This record gives sequence, structure tokens and C-alpha cells, in this order.
Amino acid sequence: MRSCQFSTTTIRHGRVIPGAAAEVAFGLAGALLFCLCSPGLVYAYEDQLTIGVGTGYAHSISDTEPASGARLEISGSAGLNLAWTARARLSYGFHPAADALHVGMAAVELLYLIDVVEFVPYFGAGASVLGSARDDVWRAYPAVHGVLGVDYLMSRELTLELDLSAHARVTALDTDPLYLTATVSLVWMLER
Repeated sequence: MRSCQFSTTTIRHGRVIPGAAAEVAFGLAGALLFCLCSPGLVYAYEDQLTIGVGTGYAHSISDTEPASGARLEISGSAGLNLAWTARARLSYGFHPAADALHVGMAAVELLYLIDVVEFVPYFGAGASVLGSARDDVWRAYPAVHGVLGVDYLMSRELTLELDLSAHARVTALDTDPLYLTATVSLVWMLER
């Protein structure tokens, strides 16, 4: 008679012996309990409107502008479905220098939510307009940007958000190619 030992479960001729049956039953019950108790799909953003305020860091990769700056932002978004959200943002950045740089930005973006649980990572892309003022010279740059971020759902009504964006100024790629931002925001969720 041949037998094969797997952990503490012994199988002989295709039959599980009674001492091991309890282990198998506990394993199946544990798996069933895990499936029933694990979080299902939490509709964190579907049919939600949000309003957010944030602050952060801005960095201009440029031959002509001061690099480091601080920024303030307001945002609003609408959950399109379980995975997609549309967001609009307005921000102001201040880059201190002998001839300080002021940057205003308006952006719209489409975000894909990777997982909808307590932590919600996301990525997306969008279009933006960056307006800058320095030495009484005003400029406007159309841009495309990528977004990478994560939301922490503090409650059903309040979210803490960390967001990284890279804006490529399409009309100034030779001298002022990128404007990078990192923002921490408080976001309030409203019902539609």
C-alpha cells in the first residue's frame, strides 16, 4: 500500500483519511469566511462629486524660470463609474527669486482608479494651460500632463490625497519643457 504525505494530511488511494478531514474542513471554512468578510467593491467615487483644497511643491524644469516653488490648489471631480473619474483643477504657484515667478494653472483630467478600498491608487492624463507672470511679462502655455496619486479614505465624506503631476509645455519644449507638481489635498465627497 503506497501513501503520500502532504503536511499533516495523508492521502491513500485517493481517499483523505479522517484525521486530515478536519484540516481540510477548517481550510475550506476559512477560505469561505475570508471571501464573505473581505471587502467587496466599495463604490467610493461612483456617483460622487468632490471638492478639494491642497498645497504642495512645484518644480519648473526650465532654462529661464526659477526652479522650486510652493503651490495652492482647488479641485472638483465627478465619478463617472466604478473605475473612472473626471477632475478639474485650478492652482497658483509661487517661485521665489530676485524676479519671482507666478504660475496659474487650469487643468482637466481623466483618472483611472486602480482599486476602490481604503487606499485608492490612481493614474490618468489630461490637458492644462499654464499661465506665468515674471517681470511684468505674461505667458500662456498649453500642456499635456500625466497624473499619479493615491487617496486615503479617512471616512465616507473625507479623503486625504497625494498627487504627482508632470506637465509638458508643448509650445516651449526647447526652453521650458516640464512643470512638476506634488500636492497633498483634503477632499470632501458630496452625493450627486
